Amino acid sequence: MTATLSMDDRNTVNRDGCQGNFMSWVCGDGTVDSGKECNDSNTVDRDGCQRDCRNPVCGDGTVDSCEECDDGNTVYGDCCQAIV
Repeated sequence: MTATLSMDDRNTVNRDGCQGNFMSWVCGDGTVDSGKECNDSNTVDRDGCQRDCRNPVCGDGTVDSCEECDDGNTVYGDCCQAIV
């Protein structure tokens, strides 16, 4: 993945929405910036961090390693039960 200069927030601080190298953050870059819940340096689902840099949760529609099913909701009685 190649990055392009895309912003300048007038500082070299990472994790503030603009990296110190003036690149905007992207999911999969390995840095947990503002707006990201996780970032495991890839864009693969089902490995503990979703491709959109959100933590997996019951009802997100993706069967993660700790789930047997995930039908995209937390409705009880629909063959895929939300465990809380």
